[in-house]
Amino acid sequence: MSTPPTRNPIVIAGGSGFVGISLATHLSATGWPVVILSRRPPVSGPWRHVAWDARTLGDWKQSLDGAAALVNLVGRSVDCVKTPDHQDEILRSRVEATR
Repeated sequence: MSTPPTRNPIVIAGGSGFVGISLATHLSATGWPVVILSRRPPVSGPWRHVAWDARTLGDWKQSLDGAAALVNLVGRSVDCVKTPDHQDEILRSRVEATR
């Protein structure tokens, strides 16, 4: 039997929540290595966690080198009352993390 080809990891920024863990579980089950960037370590699983604050440049940036893909799930929860301040925070949290 031959060894499957090596795949570059898929990086999930802000992947420690429900959607991120669900995606990481699926990707891992289909043979993709997964790196989760987040402030807090996610539940344990077949992925690697790298600490990231979504605001400053750090050693985490090495996780992007050679990555097959980057999925950005970062941002303030949208499960809130949509006041002007909350809407601004929701938008800024996503734009700043992408920068």
